[in-house]
Amino acid sequence: MVEVQFPEIVRTQPELLAHHYTEAGLLAPALGYWQQAGQQALQRSANLEAIQHLTRGLALLAALPETPARAQQELEIRIALGPALIATKGMAAPEVEQTYARARTLCQQVGETPQLFLTLRGLCWFYFTQGALPMAREVGEQLYGLVQRQSAPIPRLEAHDALGGTLFFQGEYPAAWTHFAQGIALTNLAAQPPRALRHGVAPGVWCLAVGSNALWCLGYPDQAVQRSQEALAMAQTLAHPHSLAVAEYFATHLHNRRREAAVVQAQADALLALATAQEFPLHVGYGTCWRGWALAMQGQLEEGIAQLRHGTGAVAADLSGPPG
Repeated sequence: MVEVQFPEIVRTQPELLAHHYTEAGLLAPALGYWQQAGQQALQRSANLEAIQHLTRGLALLAALPETPARAQQELEIRIALGPALIATKGMAAPEVEQTYARARTLCQQVGETPQLFLTLRGLCWFYFTQGALPMAREVGEQLYGLVQRQSAPIPRLEAHDALGGTLFFQGEYPAAWTHFAQGIALTNLAAQPPRALRHGVAPGVWCLAVGSNALWCLGYPDQAVQRSQEALAMAQTLAHPHSLAVAEYFATHLHNRRREAAVVQAQADALLALATAQEFPLHVGYGTCWRGWALAMQGQLEEGIAQLRHGTGAVAADLSGPPG
């Protein structure tokens, strides 16, 4: 057996075994190794690689008999795939909806499962990013209802973060901040990395980053800056690139509200560098837009307008999905 002869390959390069078993037509072990390879890629924030491995696993599933075990395995793969798609394609990408909508159907087939919470949270993210805020709120309230029966702090944090985000985008700032404040109180730094991998963004970072903008809207500018700085510090400590990109985006947004053009430019430059290196196209567009605004506000009008045009085009292309 390859696993016995080369245990180090099993541990560090499961994709080699996955390819070996796929070529040999041994679908069940191949599927397991593609799934393992995808999870390991997620641990390294190698999102494009994770998508490739997990998608290979899904392709193999189609050739297996329809059984409860197959449904459970597909559900696990879909839940792993969601954060990688969010990071690389944006929360509003059609692939994100397809992945979580299929996961929701699988949850109904499997029965009571903890994956239902993760599925609803992914759908909530998709809906409010699409602007379907009533649907996002409905799903967020379902999440909040699920955790009322739980004493564990992490699911409650995640429900506060999802519902708070939706309320923020609906302009209900007092209610949004109430959820964010409760989420921040429940945040445990040690628990954030695995949550970031499951959701695309660490929920503690999200509560702080979006909550900072809610505080600004409520008339607390100094507290807003403090919370924004805490979001950036937490994201940097976690070393999770997509969480950091989100924290940088909302920090830039906050300083734009404060009309601090030089700070916006510095923050936008940091976001652009990170997003370009990590291949986060949506955040490349956002960073370019913010940089254009900052340049225009500082008197470099012609360059600023060019940046804004380039950035809005990039965002629109990303939100519309891949060409063809």
